[in-house]
Amino acid sequence: MVQVLHQVVRRHLPALKAEWGRHLRDQPATTAMAHPEILAHLMDETLRQFGALLRAPSAAHWRVLQAGRESTFQSHSLCRCGLNPLLAYFLTGGQALDDTLATPAGLSDAERERLRLAWHALAQREIDLLCANCCRNCALEPAADTGR
Repeated sequence: MVQVLHQVVRRHLPALKAEWGRHLRDQPATTAMAHPEILAHLMDETLRQFGALLRAPSAAHWRVLQAGRESTFQSHSLCRCGLNPLLAYFLTGGQALDDTLATPAGLSDAERERLRLAWHALAQREIDLLCANCCRNCALEPAADTGR
């Protein structure tokens, strides 16, 4: 099933990128780095990483590893100050993924949930990496337990 999900995403890539760009432009930019024109340059690499994650041997075990987690992330649980430009980037990417693959791909609920879990895992990793390098005081304070 994992390989099928990768193929479905790959087949709908142009529509996915167009929808993602539209969603990005609809979001207000919270920082200079959060402008859609800047974030759009990351899409190809992010989608490449997403495809690699979908094809990874560990992908079959996501349901176990992600047990108890929501399939959509809450920005306040990933970034304490809320200024990470990747918050809106991944939120809108997830929306575009849902919108683009809702009907035409013919995916089951379980397959769509697997895509959401993979997207969440990628988003969390990338947001955490950027937050770890943040110079704001909130990044230095220990985060409250968010269930992660």
